[in-house]
Amino acid sequence: MHNELKRLEDKVEQLILVNARLRAENHHLRQQLAQAQQTSPTEPAAATPPSTPATELAP
Repeated sequence: MHNELKRLEDKVEQLILVNARLRAENHHLRQQLAQAQQTSPTEPAAATPPSTPATELAP
């Protein structure tokens, strides 16, 4: 039972880290979008792929 709880705790920690990274990436992308819209308000901003793809949680 202790091992199962430890694995669950590890997965939750991984989830928290992934969430934090994605929130930071989202914030950065929103800043880029706002900046692109300010410099060229008549043209749509070009889509840029995320710099780091989201990783799946380990089983």
